[in-house]
Amino acid sequence: MEYGLIGDRLGHSFSKVIHESIMDYKYDLVELDENEFDIFMKARDFKAINVTIPYKRAVIDYLDEIDNNVARIGTCNVVVNKDGRLYGYNSDYYGLMELIRVNGIEIKDRKCLILGSGGTSHTAYYVLKDMGAKDIQTVSRNKREGVITYDEARELKDTQIIVNTTPKGMYPDDNGQCIDIERFENLDCKNINYRVPNFVIQGNPGVGKTEIARLIGRILHKHGMLSSGHTVCASRDTLVGQYVGASAINTVNAVERAQGGVLFIDEVYSLVNLGDSSSSGGENYCAEVINTLVAAMTNPKYHFCVVVAGYEQRMKDFFRMNEGLPSRFSMKNIITIDDYTPDILERIFREYMAGKKLTLSEDTDKNLGCYFVNLY
Repeated sequence: MEYGLIGDRLGHSFSKVIHESIMDYKYDLVELDENEFDIFMKARDFKAINVTIPYKRAVIDYLDEIDNNVARIGTCNVVVNKDGRLYGYNSDYYGLMELIRVNGIEIKDRKCLILGSGGTSHTAYYVLKDMGAKDIQTVSRNKREGVITYDEARELKDTQIIVNTTPKGMYPDDNGQCIDIERFENLDCKNINYRVPNFVIQGNPGVGKTEIARLIGRILHKHGMLSSGHTVCASRDTLVGQYVGASAINTVNAVERAQGGVLFIDEVYSLVNLGDSSSSGGENYCAEVINTLVAAMTNPKYHFCVVVAGYEQRMKDFFRMNEGLPSRFSMKNIITIDDYTPDILERIFREYMAGKKLTLSEDTDKNLGCYFVNLY
């Protein structure tokens, strides 16, 4: 294995799907018991791994160097092998801090509860501390030094921030909770309306842009950012109307159908009308689509993800249509899909054949690679 995730139970993990969708490498999910974990770490036969429950603390004993966050928090979730030496990092710290920031949650001078006392709770503690929390209490089922019980936590009704680091609420216990938040009347926010990220997918026809859009929907749904994760496909033909006001109506209808899911617009630059004579006023009708879409993307009434796609060189035309467009799409969320190389096409074909339990003749099997090279 070169890249992957190690832990004891990984059936719920989307890490493989995410990594292989946006990066050009194979990512493995490796479930290990304690003995297998020891053998795996001593072998050092990988380039980089993520580490999850229950090995975020135990992995530190196998590392040659650790960053400051690992040193003070005592947990590690990223290990990089550099010429045989293992370097440990804690990226959970930055992930939680960024999640708090993008949702506009103020931590400074707030009273906070951390539910759970495992490795992730330590990360949460230092994030809250570094963001200026006034008071931080860690809650667990069993009382011990520095940790209070849930019964004690329920009496802290002036709590303003609660961070859940337990498995409650995580698949398969999606609806589980370890404390009733309705008891805490001073919470700054009981339900975070996540600012759903929007994406740009760049690539030629046939590389799988629509499938990536659907995958984005499923991932965001799995992580609670979208209520359904379904995908609504739209295009110039379905959005641009034939009279003033029709384009806005069509666009609002598409947004409402995509509520809780993904609105996917392929070849989005086709909305950049450069002298299209097929319909009178076509340019204004296209602008009507974009203006309506931009407004909907910041309207709290709607909660959906927009994924636009097309040729890389043409996407600049689309973003020039409305000055509000660039701010709706983070540069971090641009996914570029290269054309499939002959070896990847051959691998896809062979996996398809294996899935259908079909076999190739000896001659075809021998020359299959050459066929895809010539096709390419």
